[in-house]
Amino acid sequence: MSPQEDLVNVELEATPAEASDLLEVEDARGLERLGWDAGFWTVLDDVPVERGIALVGHERGAAPTEGWELRHVRAKPDGKKGSTDDAEACARHDGFVYVFGSHFGSKEGPLERERSFVARFEESELERPARGKKVRLEVVRESFLLHRILNDALTEFGPELLELDEEVERRFVGDVRKRADKKDKPWAKRIHRGDRPLNIEGAAFRPGGSLLLGLRFPVTSAGEPLIAEIDGIADLFHGRPHRLRVRAVWVLEGVGSRDAPEGVRALRLLDSELHAVTGCLDCVDKDSLLLANHPEGAQAHCDHRSVKLPRAPARDRAGTRWLASRVIRSFPRLRNVEGLGALPGGGFAYVTDEEECIELRLAP
Repeated sequence: MSPQEDLVNVELEATPAEASDLLEVEDARGLERLGWDAGFWTVLDDVPVERGIALVGHERGAAPTEGWELRHVRAKPDGKKGSTDDAEACARHDGFVYVFGSHFGSKEGPLERERSFVARFEESELERPARGKKVRLEVVRESFLLHRILNDALTEFGPELLELDEEVERRFVGDVRKRADKKDKPWAKRIHRGDRPLNIEGAAFRPGGSLLLGLRFPVTSAGEPLIAEIDGIADLFHGRPHRLRVRAVWVLEGVGSRDAPEGVRALRLLDSELHAVTGCLDCVDKDSLLLANHPEGAQAHCDHRSVKLPRAPARDRAGTRWLASRVIRSFPRLRNVEGLGALPGGGFAYVTDEEECIELRLAP
């Protein structure tokens, strides 16, 4: 039996139909109100964040591979002005579910300000959609702040990165800086010549509050995936963006290669063990400028890996560290695994990025 033949596929109808990430629901009371015994948060692509939050739940008492449904969560963003687009990852800390934009714009560039956001809501708000009410959503739109601090860290102490084609740099980074300067945007100073475009696809918090961000791009010059560890995310919601800093850049050693580089597709921290989905650098069927210039970036299939994550380095010893990983499951015919979560009773659930439905793949 191949690694995929033992998966149970469940199709969930939704509009939009491209889901990213899975995060286990921990609010037992909210699940009970919904009539579920298990559930996952997920985020949907290419819509404002207040329209892009959804729940995948399992009907109480149904067989493990049956009784799954998807519900959109209506959210009301705070009163601050500004648009958002394309949520890519979610993570939990201190009672809040955080949602992260991708920074990456269209497949042909440039980077887009609307995708540079962090949002959060209290998970106890799950009772509100159960009663037909909107979730209260906080949104921080510090345009390109994560872009700036991550690029600075990669320059200062990061590993050698995959060489960026001049056209890719111009179309993704140079063009957005030029437009911002022309319109005298205050955030233009956060975009520098030579920056790498960041594609954020995974997120997980350590218990202490530092955030692990999985990058689909860039990768190392050897084609290995990167995970950045960042302090101060919660401070963004208290008007203290200056506290944001990169504590470490973690490299998944020996994953990917120059001929088939791999980036991070999803992250989840389960029982102190970090789980990651890795795979190709961009979608193979969407006119990707990155793949046009780096066709080797389309070669890798998805793998689910686990990592014994060491303690975070001291704040005054920021640097690059290498991590060994082991394969939990390979997906030799899939390049679109977007999230993973733990199933109650053991096993994993995965979600894949489909055009016409959301497909949950269960490995009980």
